[in-house]
Order: sequence, then C-alpha cells, then structure tokens
Amino acid sequence: MTITGLFMGWTDPVTNNWFPLKKMTWNEGKYYTVYLQEMLSAMQVSEAHRTTVKAGLAKLDRVAISNDIHVSFKVRMPVNRPYTDIEQLNRLGLSTDLKQFDPFEYISRSGGYNGGDTSDLFAETTPDEFGKYHFHFGSGDIKGLEISEYILARLQVNDRLILKNNLTYHQDFLLGEAPGYIADLAKHHPQAIELTVAKINHDLFRFGKILCHASIDSKITIPFSDSHYQPLVDVLAAA
Repeated sequence: MTITGLFMGWTDPVTNNWFPLKKMTWNEGKYYTVYLQEMLSAMQVSEAHRTTVKAGLAKLDRVAISNDIHVSFKVRMPVNRPYTDIEQLNRLGLSTDLKQFDPFEYISRSGGYNGGDTSDLFAETTPDEFGKYHFHFGSGDIKGLEISEYILARLQVNDRLILKNNLTYHQDFLLGEAPGYIADLAKHHPQAIELTVAKINHDLFRFGKILCHASIDSKITIPFSDSHYQPLVDVLAAA
C-alpha cells in the first residue's frame, strides 16, 4: 500500500454529520491542497466555515502550493519532532522501530485528532495486487470491565465486524464509533466494504481498544471517487 494523499474530514458537533473538506497531495517536494465539493455543504451548517471563506482564509477556487505540509494537516501530524510513544505504535499495529517511523502511515491509522476537536485525517492509498484497498482505524476508546471481559472471552483477530448507525459492532456488542470516512464508505457502498478485527489491545484495569481493518473491493467502487470528495476548484472553474 502506498499513501498518495491525505484527506481532512469534519464532524458537525450539533448534528454529528460528517463532511470531507480538504485533500492534500504531494509530488517532487511540493504539497498541493484543495477544498472538496462537500465544503459547500459544510458552509451551510457552520458559521465558522462561512466566516473562514468570507475572511479570505479559505481559497475555494485555487490550489494551495507549498514546499511544506499544509499547516492545517501539519498540526495534526508528528513531523519535525521526535516520536517516542512506543505503546501507541504497538496499539496501531505499526513497527516500533523509530527509524522506520512514517508520519503519513501513523496518521492514516490514528486519525489525526487534535485536542478533542471534530476534525480528522485519513489516507488515499493504492490497491493491493488483488484490487483491494486497505484501511486501519481504532474502534474508539471503550472503558470498563465489561468490554475487557468480552474481548478476552469472545473477540478474536479476523472476526467480522458490522456497522450500524456509524457504530462498530461485533455481533450485537458495541465496540465503538467508526471514523467518518469508514461510515461514509459503508453508507454509499455497503457491498464493497468488509470490516474485521486486526488487533486486540486490552487492559482489564483501564480500557480496551480494537484496531479494525477495512478492505474495499475496487470491482465495486474506488474509495473517495464519489462527487463529494472531488476538488471544488474544478467545479468552480467550469461554472
């Protein structure tokens, strides 16, 4: 799997609706950031987004080109500073050899949540040799003894998971909330997505958190090819 871009999504804290807003790609040392078509929908429900555009802080009709990662992405990524949280790397199923640390791979699994806000990052990737796209994500923090006992007694790696109302379940047991992009893929292309348990992290005295795996069949859909993920600059240029 090769990561070819990063998206930023936003969840409306009032309605809990999720919107993909930006995409950043890179080539030959340059970073290119654009707003997506769904930004127009987000502006209809968010005064903050409308104000950002009116103030000229968000340029919907152009591609932002930089020699560095766009600041809105960079503040959510461990770049230009040492990364030492070995436990978190292990929980995400990543190599704990810090010489191999890749901030893009890390953020594609951790989500890039920042200070409890409602924005997240997720990756655009290439498919494997069988035409499957692969994504990993945490099921959410689940506290208490009940979930730990369930993990020990019932849950196993490779078990199938299901989504109901953006929530991840093992059979009828709630494991946590799915990130917006996974819920969106499942909503629009339910036949293309398969969810399984990738890794089980548990501590009877603290919490349990499941690393989940989603595979997308490219014969049914290409992830993030729907209209609401497409660059807004192209639409405005054609208008």
